[in-house]
Amino acid sequence: MAAEGSLRELKLKIESGATIDRFMKESIDGRTALHCCAAASVTEVLNCEILLQNGADAFARDKDGRSALHLAVMSSNPSLVDLLLTARPGNPNIQDIRRSWTPLMYAAKCRSSTITKLLLKNDARHDIADKDGNTALIIAAENRNTEVFKLLVKRGADLDHRNNSGDSAKSIVSDQRWEPMKKWIQEYLRLANNQEMADTKRLCRLASKGEHEAMGNLLRNKPSIVSSKYPLYSDRSALLCAAAASKRHYSQGGEDHTKCAEILVRFGADLNGQDSKSNTVLHLSVKSKNDSLLKFLLGKDVRVADKRNSDSSTPLMLAAEFDYEQHAELLLEHGARTGSVDELFYHAAKEIAESEGSERVLEVMRNFDQRQREKEKSRTGGKVSKGKQ
Repeated sequence: MAAEGSLRELKLKIESGATIDRFMKESIDGRTALHCCAAASVTEVLNCEILLQNGADAFARDKDGRSALHLAVMSSNPSLVDLLLTARPGNPNIQDIRRSWTPLMYAAKCRSSTITKLLLKNDARHDIADKDGNTALIIAAENRNTEVFKLLVKRGADLDHRNNSGDSAKSIVSDQRWEPMKKWIQEYLRLANNQEMADTKRLCRLASKGEHEAMGNLLRNKPSIVSSKYPLYSDRSALLCAAAASKRHYSQGGEDHTKCAEILVRFGADLNGQDSKSNTVLHLSVKSKNDSLLKFLLGKDVRVADKRNSDSSTPLMLAAEFDYEQHAELLLEHGARTGSVDELFYHAAKEIAESEGSERVLEVMRNFDQRQREKEKSRTGGKVSKGKQ
């Protein structure tokens, strides 16, 4: 019943006095209602939440020694995994009876990077071995599970640990002729063993967090890395990380990130670099919605409208898409409509603003057009060329 998602029946059963951890005990592999709920891939999380609120034992084991967390991972249910890890914090490293597998090992087999991240965030250990000496990393290698394999390696999982058969994650990758992963391991180890690259990694991390004081101290000791890029952070330099307020993606930027950028520029950072997706500091400043940083960068020698990223967007197009009127105004004031190529990009940005309903940016563009017409009229003595109408 719990597994079938019958919320009303579940509540009635509980209200009638059913013992939460016993009324399913004899039916399916010694499982409680919470076990059955966790094992069903279509289960509504609300059912499990009600069971937990009414005292269900999240750490009870079925006949195979599996907890509800094991079963939630096996059914690829990240919402339920998150619920079990937060509602009943405990040991995420419970090993089952059959193979001594932890939930993390099942995640490695089931190819779930989302669940792997949740488990690692809640102190799941990657160094535990099963009865055959296999770690989660070896299991990920055997299943050619790219995302989970990389996550585990980045968390420090041992590539050279050998199981009872003498196989390691590294040797399995080689034996399977898994060439893309073999190259990735070589590059990862090369970077990990390179001190300058390790310093670059730290510089990028500090910039992404806006930790300008620590970043400045590092630069004073290692000024040569100011424009170095870290390949595993989307090939970004520290300035690109500061602009994005993130190592690989982007999040809300702020004054601390602007201070980082000011320090980096003072040390000679490359203002016109691009990451692996061709984003410039201007693209990323718009994405992170950092007004002060965008204004600072536009006051420097930064190219504005002639750069598209891998999605074919210019910074002005992004401002139009997100309806960031302040960013659009800043970009236009600093030349985002100069030259025939930029003119095309400008009209593309206007079309995006219209399709997205970005009224504030459209108003900025209309005002800008009006000012341009007035300037042209003044310059030509009252005549306006057709291209500027």
